[in-house]
Amino acid sequence: MLRALDEEGWKLWAIYVLCAAANIYCSAVSLPILAAQALYVVIRRRKYADFMLASSFIILLYVPMAYFYLSMKKLGFIEWVPPVTLATCTNILYGYGFYPVPVFNAVGALSVYLEVAKFLSVWLLGGLILFGLARLVFRARRDLEKMLLPILWLLVPITFFIAYSFLIRPIFGPKRYIIDLSPAYYLLLAYGLMRIDRAAVRRSMIGIVMAFFTFTLLSFYSVPTKEDWRGAVSYIDSHYRAGDAVIGDAATAKAFEYYGLNAGVRLSPPFLLRMRAGLPNWILLKEVDFKVLFPGAGTFEKSFRVRDGHDFNGLKLYYVK
Repeated sequence: MLRALDEEGWKLWAIYVLCAAANIYCSAVSLPILAAQALYVVIRRRKYADFMLASSFIILLYVPMAYFYLSMKKLGFIEWVPPVTLATCTNILYGYGFYPVPVFNAVGALSVYLEVAKFLSVWLLGGLILFGLARLVFRARRDLEKMLLPILWLLVPITFFIAYSFLIRPIFGPKRYIIDLSPAYYLLLAYGLMRIDRAAVRRSMIGIVMAFFTFTLLSFYSVPTKEDWRGAVSYIDSHYRAGDAVIGDAATAKAFEYYGLNAGVRLSPPFLLRMRAGLPNWILLKEVDFKVLFPGAGTFEKSFRVRDGHDFNGLKLYYVK
């Protein structure tokens, strides 16, 4: 888009249209990025008509996917997202930082590293971004034009996600939903690092950040993080009784579709708000989602009468009434 704004010709706009359309086909929550880009064009006062025409083609290409999305919503297949809380926001910062995936049953040095990584993901990386923004506003306004798009790319979608989540339904949650904001995040992080004046401090901070990112990648590829959906579904299959219902989210339904053998198992539509009061229910959720729903020790046990409970490598399975 930036090259299309600065150069003449239609080919760059065509490439932009195809790339942007493919991006929002992958994830509908990328649509606010288009609004951020539109705001950038307005501020720069360049090629309004060209951008509006390109945006029209992008939206036109998205019509079939929008129809599919609305159809799935009517059938109840849109995935549940946890409410916006401090925990969900910090989990997103973990994902952008040094804690990209949940590691189950971590012990010893790895457990200590994960706690340190959580802290640094929020306070070190977040602090560097805020430091860069402060320097940009108060001491380096000449850089504002080149950093304007990353700032809008990050702030406009986040503002929209949070407002939509509070006013309509939660959409600001799982890290994968907002992965398209990561280019802006890392550009602002790099800018914050480069605005550190003292060379020794700057090199030290870059070294710390690179060391933690490297270790995170190594842990991602070396530590098992796959949930045992097969084991959880098999357990329910073998203990299911007539009248039971399985409560979960879209991932739970997909697991039963793939691994389930007991044709009599009845899946209740998502989510816990639709629990059948006083009747037996199986609850099967990822551990990370379970912690968001029931923060604090004993919260779940206070809400339900638990008859059976098991962990399946990152999954929580309970039989409750």
